[in-house]
Amino acid sequence: MSKKPKMNSTELGALWMTYQQKTVILRIIEHFIETSEDKKAKNLMSGLWKDLHSKAEN
Repeated sequence: MSKKPKMNSTELGALWMTYQQKTVILRIIEHFIETSEDKKAKNLMSGLWKDLHSKAEN
């Protein structure tokens, strides 16, 4: 039986912080997309959201 190295608290904390940061950024952009009245800005933010969302899933 091989032993797998366990994640330590520092690694887990860094992973959790990264997840939170990515999620908050996406939610802020979603808010701006919903509330924006400028069509160009909305399209720009939608493209940014798609790009970031695909990277956040990985």
